[in-house]
Amino acid sequence: MNIKEIISYVNQYDKNDEDYLDTIHVKVQNFCEKRLEDFNQKFDFVSNLKRDNFNKSLIKLIKSRTPIESAGLDLIYCYEHLAFELIDESEVIHTTNNDTICSEAYGDHYFTCDSCEEIDHIDNEREFNNYQGIYCESCYDNQGYNCSRCDEYMHENENCDCEHDEDYDEDSHYLDEYRTRVFLAYLVLTEGTEIIEKLFYGIEVELHARDDRHDTVEELRDCFNNDQILFKQDGSLDRDQGFEVVSTNCSFEYHKEVFWKSFFEKSPNNLCKAWHGKDCGLHIHFSREAFTTNQIRRLNCFYNDSANRKLIVDIAGRDENQYCRFQPNRDFNSPIKTQGEKYSVINLDNRDTIEIRIFRSNIKQISFFKYLEFVHSVNSWIRAGHQNNGENLLWTDYMDYLLKNIHKDYSNLLVFLDDKKYFDHLENIETWQPIYEEFKSVVEDFRIENQELIQEGVE
Repeated sequence: MNIKEIISYVNQYDKNDEDYLDTIHVKVQNFCEKRLEDFNQKFDFVSNLKRDNFNKSLIKLIKSRTPIESAGLDLIYCYEHLAFELIDESEVIHTTNNDTICSEAYGDHYFTCDSCEEIDHIDNEREFNNYQGIYCESCYDNQGYNCSRCDEYMHENENCDCEHDEDYDEDSHYLDEYRTRVFLAYLVLTEGTEIIEKLFYGIEVELHARDDRHDTVEELRDCFNNDQILFKQDGSLDRDQGFEVVSTNCSFEYHKEVFWKSFFEKSPNNLCKAWHGKDCGLHIHFSREAFTTNQIRRLNCFYNDSANRKLIVDIAGRDENQYCRFQPNRDFNSPIKTQGEKYSVINLDNRDTIEIRIFRSNIKQISFFKYLEFVHSVNSWIRAGHQNNGENLLWTDYMDYLLKNIHKDYSNLLVFLDDKKYFDHLENIETWQPIYEEFKSVVEDFRIENQELIQEGVE
């Protein structure tokens, strides 16, 4: 049966003839399944996106040429049953990923999150031990916290009733709870383009006090405006000595020139362990709204492509761990609201920010800003491009952009790449000579002006 025949057959529909309606169900579903099978056989590989587009086009054609909708029916592709279904329109349900399913699939395999009210698969269903409700993974992660005393995972609206010694409670009152959110100040050097670009960064640094934690925190707190910084508990860090420093959101330039100035003048390595702090990491958040959907997809590809892993690990100072994992199966068509993959190199679960989690904690000034410069240069590269696919996203493509956009604002990163000899091969390639010389000039100028910082130890 071809498309004209199936349309002609459906157009003979009589809503009072139940037997004919049952026949239509079978014929339409069989027809669509056969067309999809023929489509798949024409290609060696059919991506999920290509398959979905074919299904949508086929459904749109049949619905536009037949009285299905006027009869109160809907033709869908059920993503749970992996089949075309002609059902009552009241039984069509859209999930959090905007997939269509039927009511039977919802009853057997899906749930509605009590927080965001999105429909998700039961594999992603989460519950807190002592708090009512069922949650999707994203809401579970965003609305929970680890008790700093017993490490129990709690809902943000409940307090842990674990038994603990009073001395510890008194000793930790100077730290905010893990669930506390920093005030968003949108700090910039000068009003104007930075606001228009909407790209702001927040930095989280996990640290381990060398001596008394209370005294260390109070000394570091004096380096900041208290409204723009948090010193927090974190259940993943050492119970007695660990804490997390969380900045408000600032422009790239403000972070480098203003926000951390007093902090680094304090010589924080004398007060804290970062690189050698147990399980300490450094996370960088940035504005989600500064990127288009396709740009976010391209970021997702870049950070998870196995070909780029060596460069990322070199810069980050560590490979993946339990709190930060590469997702090598992600591609351009992967969801950008990942639902429950918070502990990924690039975390897309947050509503307002994207988070890069791979970095090993480091409060050597050059290394600290090297991290920020890497994230910002990758963002600038992605935002400067106009491709709406997963191509040209290898580390070599990024390096090509970086070299052709040499700037002293990236000096900390460029010195590191020079030390690692990433660009030495260009010295003898004639066409790259001008660019290579400019790169070396920026690096050497920075080395001369910052000899003390360069000689500073990691800890």
